[in-house]
Amino acid sequence: MADIVDDKKPRQITVGGQTYSVDNLPDELDVPLRKPVVIGDQTYDTLKLREPTAGEFDRMAKAATSSGSGALLQLIADVSGLALPVIKKIGVRDMNEAGEYLMGFIQPGQTMQIS
Repeated sequence: MADIVDDKKPRQITVGGQTYSVDNLPDELDVPLRKPVVIGDQTYDTLKLREPTAGEFDRMAKAATSSGSGALLQLIADVSGLALPVIKKIGVRDMNEAGEYLMGFIQPGQTMQIS
């Protein structure tokens, strides 16, 4: 049985315990990491995300055909300013929250698949 979607109700996402309408996503968002990432003497406990550029989404879409979740990891690295090795060490739940925020910028009907 198919789910009925109410197109009049704006899509919502929840990130860091806050719920946002995708029509009103903040330009920037801090995602606290459940488990900080430690590399050397540097500790990372928050992803500071921003709205991706069209070029960043384009690179991710092209990379998604060959690398799946690696494309999302690269997008998170691009928009957070953190190196990819740091992003590869974040927890999957944190990756999912970051991805939920970033994918919120894609309008319904646009094709973008992350797997």
